[in-house]
Amino acid sequence: MWETLLDILLYVPKKIAEWFFDLFTWFVDSIPVPAFLSDIGNIFSDIPPSVVFFTSALEFNFGLGVISAAYLIRFTIRRLPVIG
Repeated sequence: MWETLLDILLYVPKKIAEWFFDLFTWFVDSIPVPAFLSDIGNIFSDIPPSVVFFTSALEFNFGLGVISAAYLIRFTIRRLPVIG
């Protein structure tokens, strides 16, 4: 009996959250894509070959990923009340 009551009480907040996230998703999907994002392929094609060579030789993609992950981990750890 208590399990059924608990299931009913937990069902309502889950449904409200589901409706809220569906509404939020609909709202974000209704925002049009800016024009500069549709032309982003042209922006990257204008990079000179010498810059592309040095970014690939210096493993810029890997370094940027490692730095981004480190900042994300640092941000997450700083939010923990015991550690941060």
